[in-house]
Amino acid sequence: MIDVEKVTDQKSAPGLIENPCRDALIDLASQVPAGECVVEIGSYMGRSTGHLALGVERGGRGVKVHAIDPWEQRTDYDPDYLATARSVADYSKSETRQAFEAHLASSGAAEYVEVHQGLAVDVASEWEGPKVGLLFHDGDHATKAVFEDLKAWLPHMASGSVVVLHDTDDVRYGVSEGARKAFTRTKQLREQWDWAGREVHPWAKNQGRAPDERRRGFTVVRCR
Repeated sequence: MIDVEKVTDQKSAPGLIENPCRDALIDLASQVPAGECVVEIGSYMGRSTGHLALGVERGGRGVKVHAIDPWEQRTDYDPDYLATARSVADYSKSETRQAFEAHLASSGAAEYVEVHQGLAVDVASEWEGPKVGLLFHDGDHATKAVFEDLKAWLPHMASGSVVVLHDTDDVRYGVSEGARKAFTRTKQLREQWDWAGREVHPWAKNQGRAPDERRRGFTVVRCR
């Protein structure tokens, strides 16, 4: 059984996910139907992975969380991206992968998680798993990277599935623009995904801040 406090308390769960996003991930993961799965792009130290695992445990349908991250396999981050936040410099450290594994093991979340070390587009190209009921994107935030990740994974999504995008309130990144291009690039995708009706959740701490000072936030996009 997952230790709820360890995966939900900000101090004991290392990472960069705010509480409203945490709660949304837990709730959405709990709703994924049996026979489908959850995919996480960008696991870092495992905070959101624990949230997703807690959700599927509560759902009780035998759903697995597939956590994808290159960790130390990738060191070619763009210098501008590296300059946006201190945490980016930690992405390729082996200690980050170790922190991820330790968090999942100590919290009990590991039982519900299958780990894929590599780039999301590469994992998608070899995917033979079940259809994806929930996709959480918190990987490389560059516009092109987000577009390529979603382009690779949208064909694997189940009917009625959901995509959650993190850091959409941060203008330093291209998450929203990359996603817009991915969800609207063909007529079929425009009909399948409700990009126009997406649910945008700004971070409460951004209230009163100038646009270039806004951080975090998440967006939910649903399959029609």
